[in-house]
Amino acid sequence: GHPGSPGAPRGDLLLVIAVQPDPIYQVEGHDLHRDLEVSIFLALLGGEVQVEGLKGKLGLKIPPDTQNGKVFRLRGQGLPRTGGKPAGDLYAKVSLRIPTGLTEEMREKVRQIQEQLEKGR
Repeated sequence: GHPGSPGAPRGDLLLVIAVQPDPIYQVEGHDLHRDLEVSIFLALLGGEVQVEGLKGKLGLKIPPDTQNGKVFRLRGQGLPRTGGKPAGDLYAKVSLRIPTGLTEEMREKVRQIQEQLEKGR
C-alpha cells in the first residue's frame, strides 16, 4: 500500500477478485460440474467418450443403458487445492443427443424396437 504518515508503516493492498462464469463448467468449491452430450446410441450400447477436463481430454466409459441425467464423477479432475490437499472432482452429467432427420424407414425400425420393448414388460 501507500506509505503512511511520517514514521507509520505502509498501508494494506486490498484486491477484489471476481470469478467470471465459464461457458462449460459450473464451480462448487473445488469441484467442477459440466454437461456431457452423448448420442442415444452410446447411452444404449455403452462405449467410451472423451471429456474435456482442465488438464486435457479424459476417457470416460459409458456403461450400456445409461440414462439421461446420470452423473459421472472423475476424481481429482477439479480445481487444485493448496497445502498438498487433493484436487476437487469433475462431475459430468449425461445429456442425450436425439438424432434428427430420420427417414420413414428409420422411424419404422425405431417403432419396431419400441414395440419389442413394450412386449417384454
